Amino acid sequence: MVSITGNTITEWNAENVSGEVKNRGGRAIRLALGTLAEGSTVTIGGNTFRKNAAGLGLDEPDFVKISGAGSASVDISGNDWNDLFGSQEVFDTKAYTKTGGMRDAYVCRLQSGNGFMLVGTDMTSRLGWTSNHIMDLMLSPDLIHWTKEAFIDLESEENLAALSKVFPDMDTEKMTAAWAPQVIYDPQTQKYVLYYSVGFPDYHRTFYQLLDEELNILTEPRLYFSPGYDIIDADIVWNAVDQQYTMLFKCEQTNGFDRATAPTLVPADPATPADPTAPNTTVWTVTPDFHVGENNQAIEGMSQWRPIGDLRWRLAYINYSGGYTYRMRYMDEHCLNVDAAGHTISGNLRAQHGCVLKLTQQ
Repeated sequence: MVSITGNTITEWNAENVSGEVKNRGGRAIRLALGTLAEGSTVTIGGNTFRKNAAGLGLDEPDFVKISGAGSASVDISGNDWNDLFGSQEVFDTKAYTKTGGMRDAYVCRLQSGNGFMLVGTDMTSRLGWTSNHIMDLMLSPDLIHWTKEAFIDLESEENLAALSKVFPDMDTEKMTAAWAPQVIYDPQTQKYVLYYSVGFPDYHRTFYQLLDEELNILTEPRLYFSPGYDIIDADIVWNAVDQQYTMLFKCEQTNGFDRATAPTLVPADPATPADPTAPNTTVWTVTPDFHVGENNQAIEGMSQWRPIGDLRWRLAYINYSGGYTYRMRYMDEHCLNVDAAGHTISGNLRAQHGCVLKLTQQ
């Protein structure tokens, strides 16, 4: 027996709901999609779930896995978030950074399945908001133990020389800051694309470098995306529905998010630097008439993510006007048509610029 109130499963028994569903250290509730055709959907509490092919197991989207025994309440809406470890550090940032602090943490699974990669901005605000020019890269097998680290310092002699190749007429030593790195695996090059914001006297642009799973930096900084105005905080996802990559990025002039798409992550010849004079410097095409804002309030640090089994994407970001609130809005399956209202997440999470990582039973 299962009770669902809104988005919350509030009651269930200890027996298997279906004969093929086995208890693997917790409770598994299979949503009643058995009579629907494959690909059909059902909506519960505003969450859309799609019917999978027959014979799929507990890790598939039409299951909700509940660990623990007895009775509890678990939110399946993706709206209720709570800090772990008493809101303390996951690891000692002073032991893994040059400045003693880290911001903008982004975590992804390794393509091999052998752990996780974390990237972040090496900075602490007491040194000033233009002091950050180092990015941290770390590896972990389990998000508890951190086994390897690397650094990219954009003020190093070789990286300043690389920036000068892109902008031969600019004094690149006047670079103001580098921050908000994120990483995504590229099946074309079979490498990871690390992309991040770099500030110059005129405006910020997005740069990228390629690295491997061992954190070996394989390329120098290259211009990745510059639409001709001040941008920061890019977030890239692969959207299988449209067979393309979707990037949202912060437009500093309008205090909101713009959008671009691309069929691949890097140019066909990644050894060729991007043309800094081109409107779209590599593979990205700006989506016209797309803009997400909140009445000109200051928002940034966006994450596009899709709940398991849901056809729609969600857009998460921080609103730091009048208090640091973390906001959530729905998008459609094309990462378009963002809902106008949105909502502030519930729970005790004091999120800032971060990311969403889906956990599995393993």
